[in-house]
Amino acid sequence: MVAKNLPNVGDVITSPKFAFGYYGDEDKKFIKVDGATENRPVTFYVDEDERVDVAVESGKVPPKTRTVELGAYDSGRATAKFVVEKANMQGGGTGHGRDVYPDGWHVQARRLNKDGS
Repeated sequence: MVAKNLPNVGDVITSPKFAFGYYGDEDKKFIKVDGATENRPVTFYVDEDERVDVAVESGKVPPKTRTVELGAYDSGRATAKFVVEKANMQGGGTGHGRDVYPDGWHVQARRLNKDGS
């Protein structure tokens, strides 16, 4: 399905909203751009084996949770160019029977180098 007036595969796009977003996981490989997020502290439970390993190495037992900043605000992305690699309709459904979440056009794009490559 090719949507009209929406970014499609191969399009080069830019937006000031691209500056705002957050990392989708702790590996920080992908950024989910939502046009609003600057900070996103997320608390994770520390695996018991990991706690034991750290305790052995450091002599101190770390807390059972740790907070990681997954915010990915970058003002440079606001003017950067991106090429769309995937674009399709996703989402939709209901939560607990009352909240309705509509479908939306989702885009995966890769940032281009300054020379356009």
